[in-house]
Amino acid sequence: PDGRRFEAAVRVSGSRLERLGLLLGAPLPPIAAYELRGALAHTSGRYELRDLSARLGGSRLSGSLQWEEKRPRPLLTGNLSVERLVPEELQPPPRAGRRPALDRPLQPDWLGALDARLRLDVAEVAGSPVTIEKISSDVNLERGGLAASIRGRVAGARMQGQVGLAWRRDVPHLSVKAAIEAIDAGRTLRQLQLPPVLTGTVKSLQIDGRSSGRTPRALLEQAELSVRAEPAGLKGAGTILRRKVDLDLAALEVAAGKGRGVTAVLAGSLNQVAFDATISTGSIVQLYDPADPLP
Repeated sequence: PDGRRFEAAVRVSGSRLERLGLLLGAPLPPIAAYELRGALAHTSGRYELRDLSARLGGSRLSGSLQWEEKRPRPLLTGNLSVERLVPEELQPPPRAGRRPALDRPLQPDWLGALDARLRLDVAEVAGSPVTIEKISSDVNLERGGLAASIRGRVAGARMQGQVGLAWRRDVPHLSVKAAIEAIDAGRTLRQLQLPPVLTGTVKSLQIDGRSSGRTPRALLEQAELSVRAEPAGLKGAGTILRRKVDLDLAALEVAAGKGRGVTAVLAGSLNQVAFDATISTGSIVQLYDPADPLP
């Protein structure tokens, strides 16, 4: 009845998080096995989960959440801290069938089932070829559209950006913008387990991308991407046709567009002789899909 308050210690575990959505009355993504503990309080139209401790596969999180029954959609708010995020374990399990993963329709129906305002802090992201750490994000979900600001460190450099997801005529439209400060080239190559062919610093890196499509392949095919780097003393050395080569890069830009391949434009000096070069290859989807031969 209205005005009464219910409190209880809660422990919930299972093999699929989506089944928990049946209790909440809203669909949840079908991610890995989970375990959740906390103190639950309920008053009329509102649930509050305090002292939350949860495990989703190898990911561990803590914090507090509030769930309010509102119309036309319930509202989820709260603060979450993640010690170690393992994105690969949070992926939906592979579905049976012959259709390749790139061609399976995106089905984020749960995004339109609730609104959310969340603060997320991640100490470390596991499984990335470069270190991603100290991530903070303010996430807003409304009417199926998602907007998130992101701050953190990538490859030891400061990063900030925005991610947006909107639905127009049942088609997802994705946008990404990011700015990364000074990156140590040698350190990054070591993290990627690549030969240390470059030394010096990329003073700044600007990333701007957008796409739309009903499947991952469509998103890659429709992607428009621009990456601009500002080198600062970025140098390389090697051998071409048995001749020693010294490279000094002054500018670097990579771009890709709908129906076009990926193009890289470089400027600098080669053995102290100024040069401009353009390198072109296949489309993003060709580079991404291991079933396609390398262009």
